[in-house]
Amino acid sequence: MGKAEKGSAKDIANRAKARGLGKLQFYCQMCAKQCRDANGFKCHQTSASHLKMMSILRDSGQKVVDDFSQEFEESYVETLRRRHGVKRVNANNVYQEVIADKHHIHMNATQWETLTSFVQYLGKKGSVIVEEDERGWFVQYIDRSEGTLKKRAMLEEMGGEEKKTKVGEGGAQTTTTAAAANAKPMSALDRIMEENRLKKAKDEEAARLKEEAAAQEEDRKRRREKREKKGKKKDYWLKKGIVVKVVNKKLEGGKFYKRKGVVREVVEKYAGRVEIKGDDEGEEDVEVILDQDDLETVVPKVGKEVVIVNGYGRGEEAVLTEILEKEFKGRVKLLEDGEIVDVDYECFSKKY
Repeated sequence: MGKAEKGSAKDIANRAKARGLGKLQFYCQMCAKQCRDANGFKCHQTSASHLKMMSILRDSGQKVVDDFSQEFEESYVETLRRRHGVKRVNANNVYQEVIADKHHIHMNATQWETLTSFVQYLGKKGSVIVEEDERGWFVQYIDRSEGTLKKRAMLEEMGGEEKKTKVGEGGAQTTTTAAAANAKPMSALDRIMEENRLKKAKDEEAARLKEEAAAQEEDRKRRREKREKKGKKKDYWLKKGIVVKVVNKKLEGGKFYKRKGVVREVVEKYAGRVEIKGDDEGEEDVEVILDQDDLETVVPKVGKEVVIVNGYGRGEEAVLTEILEKEFKGRVKLLEDGEIVDVDYECFSKKY
């Protein structure tokens, strides 16, 4: 059957059907394909590509389920962290935000049968704080980043000192009077011993801080060496989950020229399955396989997250802190340890 004429009633109906989420019962997780109705799903089940994926599932079923489970867990926790921070929110609200993405991992492909069992698993694992009341299950993200832990330790230390100060102010006169009445003058030997004890404690603390600083520097050095070793520029750069721009004027008669899309899958290193976003006239998103030579990276606004696709730090996520126009580079801060590096425009791209 030929394609419906653009603008016709049939074409409008097809666009409406393709927009948004489809029915779960007609979705194939192994092939990541959404069918519109039972007939389409039945035809898909007999296709060669589906049968091939089913054979893979039979050979390594548990591994496939584990991979889907891990990806679903990471997507849920990341959505909770990004959109709600450490606020207490309804677990189902977060789940609805996760499944709003057409390409999300469905829960029936994971090891959890219900959202309740999944939330309880997160609580036992220690990823989130889980509570239940009459309105349902609530979750709260636990921030274990290095900066947050340091800040928390500093606040606890300041709180302890403040508490000691208040206690001292409340009973200062009584304690001082009693101590003055009962205290015995220290002998010269006692005074020397006390000074030596304080000096030893101070030296031990300084040595401990020095060892921690050396360990942190060694860790940073090891990470830099690893990045330098891994960061040799390759002749391929596409990464899943980045935003790219089409630069081939001849592709589809220039239909996709300068249009942006998202790399959904990397195909044999040098090509990618790209989801081209529809235009403002209501055109639906389309997926095409494009060679990396037909694409270029996208430099976002300062403050947005990016992915380093080539060179030093390849594969790591970062935040764009400054655009160096004269040098055609961007200054980024790596999320793993906060290292600041300057990266060529073609070596990083906006994260979707």
